[in-house]
Amino acid sequence: MREANADRMDDDTIHATAVAIGEKAVILRGPAGSGKSRLAFALINRGTPRTSHMLIGDDRIHACAANGRLVVSGHERVAGLIELRGAGIIRLPFLARAVAGLVVDCHRAPERLPEGALLWADIRGVKLPRAFVDPTAGDAADRVIALSAIARDVNAWNRLGDPALFPYDD
Repeated sequence: MREANADRMDDDTIHATAVAIGEKAVILRGPAGSGKSRLAFALINRGTPRTSHMLIGDDRIHACAANGRLVVSGHERVAGLIELRGAGIIRLPFLARAVAGLVVDCHRAPERLPEGALLWADIRGVKLPRAFVDPTAGDAADRVIALSAIARDVNAWNRLGDPALFPYDD
């Protein structure tokens, strides 16, 4: 979502979209037009009465480290607004802030699972699980939901790159 002076960002603002899945936020990163908002909208629509999925912020989010956690919030000028290409700007219920639990880079994943450092992102000095998801894939939202669940357990996340778990080559 573009607005006047959108290129001037505060020091704690990052170009990303954030959605809360339950109690944790998923940060969706990628260049303009990569499908962040579309994926966010799909995630929000996958919410259930048991697991709420809510918009935190679209296109510009604040990210601040606090007590070893990364707290994300939407930009106040565009709170509750999400831009969907071809549909325009839509107003949605939103969550003011949440602790980040996963970073998703919105582009095609490397051909194989990333090794070591690529499984992690560092934002404001906070290390977070990182995944690659092609937002144009039909199952992109389901993948993010599954990855978000795995990311809640650091030991499970670390095992994602373990070749013993995936012993067969394609």
